[in-house]
Amino acid sequence: MRPTPSTPSQRALQPLALALASLLLSLLIYTINWWRAATSVPGGWAKDHAAAGGGVPSNSASNPHPIAHLTAAAEARFAALVAAHPTTLADAAADYRRARGRHPPPGFAAWFAFA
Repeated sequence: MRPTPSTPSQRALQPLALALASLLLSLLIYTINWWRAATSVPGGWAKDHAAAGGGVPSNSASNPHPIAHLTAAAEARFAALVAAHPTTLADAAADYRRARGRHPPPGFAAWFAFA
């Protein structure tokens, strides 16, 4: 059946349908954002968490952050590593022999002076 002047074709309705779908999607997004803003508590999730009994952890001396222990342990290990490094060529050569079971290669003294 051919379209008559009183019934528009499907091709003519496509832009109208696209505009209507865009309008409905925009209205949905606006409504969701409005609802979230209207129901949120000032202060954000941290205030909600504290109100729920979870509280925001404090960083006092009696309750240090968990990473503080890891940082202190890593710094202690690094200090021990630095203290164990040889400071003289003879100590470095002895460490090389102990670790590798052979004498240091030629040019070891120049490398040690550079390092």
